[in-house]
Amino acid sequence: MSMPEHLVFLSPEDISEPEDSNVRPWSAKQTETEKELDELEALGRSIASEGQLQPVRVAKSPDGAWLLIAGRRRKRAVQMYNLQLPNGDAPIRLACVVEEGKDGEVSAAKMFRQASHENTLRRQISPMDFAMNIATVRENFKWKGGKGTEKAAKFFEVSPATISQYEKLLELEPSTQSKVHTGELSRDDAFRLVKIGEKKGKEVAAEVEKLAEAAAEQTVVTAVPGKKVEKKAKAAKSKVIKEAAREVSDKPSPRSKSEIMEFFTSCYGPMYGHPN
Repeated sequence: MSMPEHLVFLSPEDISEPEDSNVRPWSAKQTETEKELDELEALGRSIASEGQLQPVRVAKSPDGAWLLIAGRRRKRAVQMYNLQLPNGDAPIRLACVVEEGKDGEVSAAKMFRQASHENTLRRQISPMDFAMNIATVRENFKWKGGKGTEKAAKFFEVSPATISQYEKLLELEPSTQSKVHTGELSRDDAFRLVKIGEKKGKEVAAEVEKLAEAAAEQTVVTAVPGKKVEKKAKAAKSKVIKEAAREVSDKPSPRSKSEIMEFFTSCYGPMYGHPN
């Protein structure tokens, strides 16, 4: 049974980040992109001007050190903001909810579960981070096979099918995984590439990915500047991957709204008794 929580205010430098509760293992290995740095700077300014709407979660180790459970982005944002403050200005301190377990200690497993669950609910964890978290939990708890999948699903509070899907992202090429992490390639299109690789081989999946990239590039070249070019390029890329996945699928996949409309529009012609 958990002990009552209480709130403390800590300097970011007073909070350490244990690896066994890091639910962003993929992100930790990557250099922050310019976009990510801009987002962190904006978050820091927001916390400074509007206040910290959501406290981070911490626990205290047996030797008295503060350990971060969830809130790495908030901690990083405040650190970045404090670094650029003029001399003499008071730095921001982080509002922290203290998690306490039995005998005042919180297990590493509980810290990891809480951090993962919070980030998944807030949709702030990349598909690749989640895939690596699943692998970490399986390894740490020796959860193998179908029963292990069920235990991992219960741990992360998702379905066994979700566990199986995300695990397969680790079979993709590193370059493709990077695109999934940054959002250049959507999670669902990544799942489709995995399926294509399973059915036709990784070489075919790699060729489909190249064709999809070419379609996206062609869209950028021919699009009118400023007319949602990035969105249209992603749609062109996704269309190629969807069509390839449909070709190798054992069952027909549902059509999109635009495809259904295109079909009904085509029915209004001479072939179906309608004038041009």
